[in-house]
Amino acid sequence: IEVHGAATISQSNPYAMSLGPNPTSGIIQLYWSGPIGLARATLFDPLGKPVWESGVSLRPNTTLDLGRLHAGSHLLVLSTSQGRYVRQIFISP
Repeated sequence: IEVHGAATISQSNPYAMSLGPNPTSGIIQLYWSGPIGLARATLFDPLGKPVWESGVSLRPNTTLDLGRLHAGSHLLVLSTSQGRYVRQIFISP
């Protein structure tokens, strides 16, 4: 992962990951193009503190429940055997 300034993150991973809805009030869908397998999902607050972590069974559509987290901007890091995938998530009140 390379960070350019405060707004751009570039990655060189062979598979695509997207998510929605974003912003979310709690339930979020991960859309995954890679092989089915296990991953570790970690959500960080704006200060870089991990606020949620879970083992995830990746499938083409995977549901995450983030409803107990505080509203605001978070960074989701999905760690797989193929690499790390990073997306910004906004949790609405």
